[in-house]
Parts: sequence; C-alpha cells; structure tokens
Amino acid sequence: MSVLVIKTGMIVEEQIARKYAAAGTLILTGQYTTDALDNAVPQDCKALLSLGVCGGLAPEAQIGQAFICDTLFAPTGKYEAEVAWRKRLFGATKYYELPWWSSGDFNTANTVAQRAELFAKTNCWIIDDESFAVAEVAQRRGIAFQALRTVSDGAEDNLPPAVIDALNPDGSDNLANVIRSVVQDPAEIPSLIKTAVEAKRSFDELETACIQVGPNFQWI
Repeated sequence: MSVLVIKTGMIVEEQIARKYAAAGTLILTGQYTTDALDNAVPQDCKALLSLGVCGGLAPEAQIGQAFICDTLFAPTGKYEAEVAWRKRLFGATKYYELPWWSSGDFNTANTVAQRAELFAKTNCWIIDDESFAVAEVAQRRGIAFQALRTVSDGAEDNLPPAVIDALNPDGSDNLANVIRSVVQDPAEIPSLIKTAVEAKRSFDELETACIQVGPNFQWI
C-alpha cells in the first residue's frame, strides 16, 4: 500500500530520496501540474511529502539550512501542514518551521530584486516549485502533506541563465543548455561555480536530513 508518496523536482533529489526512504516508497520527480500529480498518486496514498532543495527569500535563510513546513502560502491561499507530522519532524531534526511560498510557477525568484520583492509581499522565508501541487492534491483528497527542503540559493544570489535553463521537465540535467549559455556568455562562469558549490552543500544537508528523520520521514 502506498501510504507515503514523496515528490521531488530533480533527479538528484529523487536519488537521495530513494537512498534513504523505506523500500517500496513511491517517489515522483519532475515538473507536475496539480492535475498530473493527482493522477500519478495512488488512491491509497495517505500522506504526501515534498522533498528537495529550495530558494531563500529572507536574508536569514542560509545555504544548506533545512526547513520543515508550518504553513505554505500560495496565490490561491494558504495550506496548513499536518501539525502532528510537523511536530514529529521537528522533534527529530529541530529544523525551523517557518512560512514558505510556492506557486507552482518555475523561475519566479531568481534575482536579488525578485527575492526581495516576494519576501516583502509574503513574509515567507523560502520558496520552492513543487510544494504547491503537493498541498493542492493533499487538500483535494483530505490527506496529510509536509515539506522538507534545504536552501540551495539565498536572498543575495542572482542565478545565472545557465542554471535557470539547466533542467528538463523530467528533472534531468539539460547540459546542452548549460554549455550553450556559457559559450554565449563566459562571464557566467564564476556565478555558475558559486551556484554549483552551494547546491552541493544543500544536497549534502538534504542527505543529513533524510538520515535524521528515518526511512518513513516521521509520517508513522
């Protein structure tokens, strides 16, 4: 029975999830609309977890810092993560439980100016792309949802174009786009290196988080 379903956005996040999740856990990755995710999640699912990395909106959100979800804010309203599950995750990790933003739209906060504007508007510390659909599906079905993510790029970061176009819809790397972007503008290279270093730290901390919460991610 698919009690817990994990939603990631990138192949590397999926690989981390598979490494630490209980055997048989369904893990979905890539870009999903709410309807597509609803169709992909089995009817016997009892809980949805958004797992991976996120972006920082608040200046205090540090690279590699892990967050669990208290309230998810979106253009359609707010979604409350299940309290008991949140408390179990907090008990296992002592990670921050702060408001977070997710609209399901990709590449909406890639510059310092965009991040500052969204932070001023929402007062949310972090942003991600996948949690909105997870929360929407959970609300439709009346089941629990949570999110566990680590910061890969902060409020002070302007992501280079090579990074913005670096993923395919299935979550795999689009190296051709990265190479094309760098060839067109070699000045991107220092920012690209910085982004890669920060992403590595974020993925390392995500693995640490997975170890701390255990194979069932504190759902049970």
